[in-house]
Amino acid sequence: MKVLWICNQPLSGAVDSSGKPKTYGGGWLNEEAKALTAENDIEIVECFADRKAKSLIKTEDGKITHYAVPRKKHNLFLYDKSMDKYFDEIVENEKPDFCHIHGTENANALSLIRNHPEFTYIVSLQGIISYICMHEKAGVPYRFRKNRTLYGFLGRNGTDSLAKKHEKYTPNEKEIFSCASYFLGRTEWDKACAYLNNPNAKYCYNPRLLRPSFYENTWSLDECDRHTIFVTQSGAALKGVHYVLKALDIVKKFYPDTKLVIAGKAPDMKNKLKNFVKGSSYQQYLRYLLKKYNLSDSVKFTGELDEKGIIEHMKKANVYVLSSSIDNSPNSLGEAMMMGVPCVSSFVGGVPDMLTHKTDGFLYPYDEYYILAYDICRIFGDDGLAKTFSENARAHAQKTHDKSNAKMTVELYKSIYNNEERK
Repeated sequence: MKVLWICNQPLSGAVDSSGKPKTYGGGWLNEEAKALTAENDIEIVECFADRKAKSLIKTEDGKITHYAVPRKKHNLFLYDKSMDKYFDEIVENEKPDFCHIHGTENANALSLIRNHPEFTYIVSLQGIISYICMHEKAGVPYRFRKNRTLYGFLGRNGTDSLAKKHEKYTPNEKEIFSCASYFLGRTEWDKACAYLNNPNAKYCYNPRLLRPSFYENTWSLDECDRHTIFVTQSGAALKGVHYVLKALDIVKKFYPDTKLVIAGKAPDMKNKLKNFVKGSSYQQYLRYLLKKYNLSDSVKFTGELDEKGIIEHMKKANVYVLSSSIDNSPNSLGEAMMMGVPCVSSFVGGVPDMLTHKTDGFLYPYDEYYILAYDICRIFGDDGLAKTFSENARAHAQKTHDKSNAKMTVELYKSIYNNEERK
C-alpha cells in the first residue's frame, strides 16, 4: 500500500530548494516512518511546503519518497491555491491509497482536501492551534504582549499579535478536522478536541516513538550537577519560562547556588538597540525579569540544541521543568522521563496522561510559580525522592513510548487499505 503523508517539516533525507539533504528533519516522526516502512507492504510519499522552490522537488530514499511542494504565501496559516496543481501532480504520479495528515498546525493540507475528497484521511493530532491560542498570553503583562520591537512591528510577533493570527486560522484548522475519518492521538485532551470538532470520526490511541538516543541514555543522580534546572523551550510566552524565572528567585533563597539552563536564544542584556531591532517582545519580558530579580549570573541560555546537546544537559540537570501554559503530549517531557530525569511539569492539556503526580514527578498549576519553586526544592532536598521519581518516570515512559507502538499504525493502515480494496 502507498500512503501520502503531509508533514509540517521534511523528514531526514528529503531535499528542498537548498539542494542539500535534511539530516535533522522529522524528529520522532522520522522514527515512525522508519518503523512503518520496515513492513514489506508499506510505502510512504511525504509532502512538505517549500517557500523557495519553483517546481516540485522529488527525492527517493528507499521506501520513502519525498516531495518539496512550492508555496507562494509566506503565512502557513493561509490556504495557498498555488499548491493545488502540485498536489494534483503528486496524486497523479504516485496514486496513493489514502492520506495521513501529520498535525493540523498549518493550511497546506487544504490543497489536497478541497480537491480530492475521494481520499480517506487520517489526521494525527499534535499542537491544536484553535485551542492553544486561548492560552497563548500565559499571564504575560500587556505591555510585554504587544509589539515592542522593530522586528515585532514588521513581523507582528508580539504575543497578542500571534494569538490573534492563530485565532484567525481556526476555520482552516476546523476544515482539516472535518475531513478526518480517523484521528490518531495520545491524550484525553486531544481526544476531547477531536470529538468537539468531528464526533463522527474514529479516534485511535497512538503514542509516539521518541528519538533513539533517549532510549539509550540514562540520568544518574551521582553524575548530575546538583541544584541545576533544565528547560528545553523558551521562544514563546506559552512555554512559560517567565514563571520559571519567578520560581528561580524563590528557589535561590533556599539553594543560593541554583542554576537554570534554558535551551534557546538569550535576550541581549546590554545592547538595548540590538534588542529592540532583532529581539521579540517576549524576550524583552525575560530581560526585564532577569534584571528585576538579579538572575543573570544564575541563568544560562544555550542557544538551539541538537539531540546530542539536549541529552548532555538532561544528564547534568537535577530537575527538568516543563512550564507550558498548554501542551498536548510534549516530546521533551517524554524524553526527560525516558532518561529518568526528575520532572516537574505544569498540569495542562495532555500532560497528566504522561506523568502521574507524586509517582513519576510533580504536577503544578502552570501559573502558580511558587508551587513550582516548592516542588523543585523538594527534589533538591530529598535524594530518595529524586531516585524514586527517576525510576518511576523511566518505567512509565518505556510503556508510553514502547517501540512496538508503531504496530498500531500498521494495523490501522492495513484495515483502511483492505476496506478501500473492497469498495
